[in-house]
Amino acid sequence: MMKVDYKKLKQGLGELTGYDFAAAEQQARILGDGTPEIVYSKTFHAVIAAKVLGVTIDDIKGLPIREYVAVTSNVSAFLVGTLTDQALQELSGK
Repeated sequence: MMKVDYKKLKQGLGELTGYDFAAAEQQARILGDGTPEIVYSKTFHAVIAAKVLGVTIDDIKGLPIREYVAVTSNVSAFLVGTLTDQALQELSGK
């Protein structure tokens, strides 16, 4: 079973581009994900994590459930936290 490097995950998330986002969304859609707003999809989060960690989506999905949730939740927090930070800045006029 793979060992998740959370430091690498966190650092790698900050290095992704819009191209990476689009490619991950496309892969999640190919896998059958129909989530209307892809940023909230666990499959999308798993695809992003796999990209960042240099493993396959099957490696991520093969994690024990608690580890899978931890990994996908880290990706979610990064993405949604970014959206929340932006919204707060706009509301505060910064």
